[in-house]
Amino acid sequence: MHGYAAGHRPDEAAAALDEARQFRTDLYACLTDPQDGRAFKAVAGVVEEAARGSVLTRREDGLACWRPSPSAGLRLPLHAVARPAGELLADPRRFTVRGCPGRDCGWLFLDESGRRRWCSLGTCGAGRTSGGG
Repeated sequence: MHGYAAGHRPDEAAAALDEARQFRTDLYACLTDPQDGRAFKAVAGVVEEAARGSVLTRREDGLACWRPSPSAGLRLPLHAVARPAGELLADPRRFTVRGCPGRDCGWLFLDESGRRRWCSLGTCGAGRTSGGG
């Protein structure tokens, strides 16, 4: 999507990618520092905007689900992850998230004990015991 958009609407594509990167940074800050009010407010703004633009659709199994509206355009991937991000921030288990000290951290995974951790592909923290971190 970004490749197509970059060729046709490069400024809009770059802005959407920058916004997605900032959202990821702010979400990481929320998860590793629950007192970061600035980051929470930034994430909440995107989550609320995505929720306002969501549409309730019927799945093939007859159940309903919320989906981001196609009107989000190039921000559609951001809106698709915003709602689950909001649900994650509302889950008390989020306080078990710990930042991995690896320089290239950025992915959330569950370690052997079930604790959520951020780590690049779950590998930079793999050498540590599950009680660390």
